[in-house]
Amino acid sequence: MIIGPVGVHVMVEVSGCPTTCMHCWALGRGYRPMPIEDAAFVLDELASFCGERGLDYTTYPMHEVTAHPAAPDMIRLFAPHLGQAYDPILTPGTPLASRQDWAEIVAAAK
Repeated sequence: MIIGPVGVHVMVEVSGCPTTCMHCWALGRGYRPMPIEDAAFVLDELASFCGERGLDYTTYPMHEVTAHPAAPDMIRLFAPHLGQAYDPILTPGTPLASRQDWAEIVAAAK
């Protein structure tokens, strides 16, 4: 979480990345993806916390949203909290390219 003079920016770890990029802290380790319900709870609480304090906020689903089993739903859940469009959507490409539903994920990000 980054708290600045005018707002809060939070990156939420929603899914383990299946790649093994050596520069990344996660190093491709698998960990359970965050359930949609838990992500919704975090976003609701963040919105409430910031709203009560008059803080603007943005948040982004990280590591690796395109590898999440419910990626399109997770992307849609975060969309109202981004503060901008998914541009770019952060992915090394492998998780997206290896999915049969890649077009639905791209459509959700649009």
